[in-house]
Amino acid sequence: MKREFVLGFQYACHLWRRTDLEARPFNIIRVAQVLTEAGIEVFEVDIESSCLSCAPRPLAVREALTGEYTADYISGKEYPSEIPGVVLKLLAEKGITTHFEKNL
Repeated sequence: MKREFVLGFQYACHLWRRTDLEARPFNIIRVAQVLTEAGIEVFEVDIESSCLSCAPRPLAVREALTGEYTADYISGKEYPSEIPGVVLKLLAEKGITTHFEKNL
């Protein structure tokens, strides 16, 4: 089972769709900040290669960056199981509204 999820800046930009965020992240540090605010532990940020490693929670990462409920995403034996919607509920509790929040 994987112990980390590695996220590159280009893929983070692809996922970056939350309506409460700026149109595009400035850099990988901004991506790390958003993930941390969403309760995802970030282990390392590599500015040179524009990637980060975080807790092995790909579904949570996707929800944190898209603001969309995700029922199944990069599932399988490689990553621990996750509960869909957890990140969106955490964001809502912090007063951060996403365009999907009303459907939870």
